Amino acid sequence: MAGYLKRYIADNSEKYKDENGNPIPEPEDKKRERLKGKYRVLADYDLSKNDFIRDEYGNLDPSFDDYYLKCNNGVKIRHYGGSTLFAYIPSKGKGRNILRQIYKDKIGELKDINDIEKIHNDLIKNGIVSFIEELDSEVEFRFNAKDIDYFATLLKAQTSGASISPFATSNLPKKKYIIPTEDLFLYEEIIKDISKNEYLKLAYITKQFDEVIQKKKGKKYDINAERKLSCLKNKEFIHKIKLWKEYIEFLRNNLD
Repeated sequence: MAGYLKRYIADNSEKYKDENGNPIPEPEDKKRERLKGKYRVLADYDLSKNDFIRDEYGNLDPSFDDYYLKCNNGVKIRHYGGSTLFAYIPSKGKGRNILRQIYKDKIGELKDINDIEKIHNDLIKNGIVSFIEELDSEVEFRFNAKDIDYFATLLKAQTSGASISPFATSNLPKKKYIIPTEDLFLYEEIIKDISKNEYLKLAYITKQFDEVIQKKKGKKYDINAERKLSCLKNKEFIHKIKLWKEYIEFLRNNLD
């Protein structure tokens, strides 16, 4: 698709006013909270860093508003502008089938399911959608935010994890990395007797190991950036950068 898709799932059903009583846009945090708990809201991230968009100080960029509802088969629902949302379907065939289903639900049976032009025209003419675009391998259509529940159900918007923050690190992609059995055995031998309450201490000690990594890799090595870019969990990352023996020894010396 042309351009970078922007904005967040919005709904103008709530009106906000400034101190003078003039209408103002709904605050971003209010938009998030209204859908949080109902649908899984995700945020775009920087593919080159495997991290969310941050400012020069490393904080989440306060101007960021690229959110979407995650649906089945790579489908996404985003905010287009005002009270208009749009659905992106990364398959022309699936996109057309979805439009056929909308037609059946909202207008009735189709005499010719292959009359795509009629489907487009009737859906727009009847105000069910406001715009449809088909490209070589994808389909987009726009609809009013008041109809979000119908389209979210149709497109199978994810509801599990609805209470999770869009910026949770668990939303970032992970890679599969297998620590060799003999190496993992050393780790498991150390932690086998610790209680559940001590796992916080284990996490703290592992974080302290960053100081060892910094000394080994040098001052210019950005540990957090490299760890995020690796798409690995902490101990997997340590193994991958070949500091496993040092890590095991560090645990032995500090976990008592």
